[in-house]
Amino acid sequence: MDYIPPRVKLSDDTFIFLDGKWVNETCVQSAFSSSAEAHKKHSNKKIHNDWTLWEENKALWEENKALRMENRVLREENKALQCLRMENKGIQVIYDDSLQQVLQQENKPLAALPVLAGVQEGIENKALQLIHDEKKALQLFREKNLALKVFPEEKKRSPVLQHENQPAPLLGKEDAPPQDTKKAVILETNNKPALPEEEKTLQEDQEEPNTLPRKEMKKTSMLACEEKEALEAVQKLNQTVLYLLKENRVLLEEKEELQAVQGGNKILWEENNKLKLQQSAIKNAISKIMAQMGLLQEELNSFALTQEAETGIKKPDSC
Repeated sequence: MDYIPPRVKLSDDTFIFLDGKWVNETCVQSAFSSSAEAHKKHSNKKIHNDWTLWEENKALWEENKALRMENRVLREENKALQCLRMENKGIQVIYDDSLQQVLQQENKPLAALPVLAGVQEGIENKALQLIHDEKKALQLFREKNLALKVFPEEKKRSPVLQHENQPAPLLGKEDAPPQDTKKAVILETNNKPALPEEEKTLQEDQEEPNTLPRKEMKKTSMLACEEKEALEAVQKLNQTVLYLLKENRVLLEEKEELQAVQGGNKILWEENNKLKLQQSAIKNAISKIMAQMGLLQEELNSFALTQEAETGIKKPDSC
């Protein structure tokens, strides 16, 4: 049998004898109600905390998803940049072969040009040295261009030789000695059919000095053609070297961008790992909270059952 404390009613208030003291019933009810309200507040706080944790977990999951998408995009960009670098390396190999062929034809090896083969290695420390060597090669090419530009000015002097050599036959005709003129008159009077032979000899004498400047003109024209070809080859080499310098600068910039992207990827990976650790910790906390919620529900159910049992026992006693 449950113990029922004695009660005394005075006017409007009722007093209950508890623990050797008479206590007002309203105070006892307020104490019970305050404990119930505190329990409700505690449960509400737990539910609110669980909800905030769930929202934070959801936000972290979305951030993790966005970071994964960014990582995928960065990987694709890295692959594209690597493909571009491989294509640029192939172009440089072709350029090296063409350089060797041109240098073999001219038989003028340069000490600075073979250093261009080192561009294929892609070593960071040697990049600056290669650029300095290429600048030296450009200076050598420019000096050679300036030295070769002197030859076209000498071409203009070749016609002067013709004018100097042409008066030679005229002197042979006008300033000949008087004995030769007398002999020529005698031959003309005595041997009239000998005129065509003398004309032939005179024509041959006139053609011989003319053939000499023609040969010289041919030689000078051949030299000019060879010089033009050499100049064109040097200009092409100069253009290719400048083009390669631009490509090297672009490749260095791309390399720096790749390094920056790789650094960003490392930071993102570290942040991603931290987020994963936080996510696992939050999951563990939520699982613990859910287990505690289940225990609380079981306790509440057991408490409700005990209250129902107590009320069921009190009713027959009152009867």
